Amino acid sequence: MQLADILLAEDYRDTVVAQITQVVEDQIAQRKGLSGAGIRTALKMAKANRPDILPVVINRLLPDFCNALEPYFQQFQASDETDFQRFVTRQEDEIQEAMLSVTDARAEHSQNKTFKKMYRQLRGTAGQEVRAILPKLSALVQARLPA
Repeated sequence: MQLADILLAEDYRDTVVAQITQVVEDQIAQRKGLSGAGIRTALKMAKANRPDILPVVINRLLPDFCNALEPYFQQFQASDETDFQRFVTRQEDEIQEAMLSVTDARAEHSQNKTFKKMYRQLRGTAGQEVRAILPKLSALVQARLPA
């Protein structure tokens, strides 16, 4: 079984996108200080142009995230572990970097100069957002694993 078989399954993908979108929105709403205000403003502006921007982006990136995380999922399956959430927590730093490599590559190849500039500004704190997503993402996987 591959991670994409779980997260991209036709009957589950909308749930995955909706739950990750909610985690991202909650994380952004909780951000304090200038960086929090900046990211909330950027999201508000993006939503003004396209209200469904977050779920669209998450849906578009999900296959790439699955590919980036597949080696970890295979390690989990090959191990004696039964709790994917616990496995992810122990590998959190590596998994965070694997996920950020996806967004880094997208930003690098983007033709949108505004997006590239905004991404560079937010990249330093992006790990916090990724870490916030990992528990929910791993729970979504765990829920679909055979008992």
